[in-house]
Amino acid sequence: MATAPDFKPLFNRVQQSDRHDDAFAVIAMLGNTTLENIRQQAEVFGLPQVGPYYPYIDSDMIAKLLTSRGLVGTVWKEAKTGFQSVSEVAIAMVDYDADFAEAGRYILFHRLPEDHPGTVRQYVVDPYPHVDTKLHVRTDLTGLVPAWYIGVHPAPATKSKGK
Repeated sequence: MATAPDFKPLFNRVQQSDRHDDAFAVIAMLGNTTLENIRQQAEVFGLPQVGPYYPYIDSDMIAKLLTSRGLVGTVWKEAKTGFQSVSEVAIAMVDYDADFAEAGRYILFHRLPEDHPGTVRQYVVDPYPHVDTKLHVRTDLTGLVPAWYIGVHPAPATKSKGK
């Protein structure tokens, strides 16, 4: 089932440009910025300009990048019951292979509130460049199985100290 052409996700899709930057593309979507801005921020946090990158794109790097965008992420959690167990907004890992370096790819998951008008209740935004364009934003999650996720929410407002 294709996503209705009039459906507009809350998060704009950012396409990953290399095989290592799907996490960065999802963070760019969440932070409403560009992939290049996230890459530059990641370099400030220790990502080398030339790979290998995999040792650096970990939960600590993801947390720092989310915080730099005013967001907070949970620790990695197992999606024991599929998308039902995933937070309202999340970085989800799909196509997970526990036997090969415990690797997968990242997508953005969003569950809409119950009072949201319309029939769409949840969708994903996929940064992967080689997926059919009809699947860049998808409301039919059949066949897409999350293994792990990081729940994401806005950082709490800081209280200013009065005199």
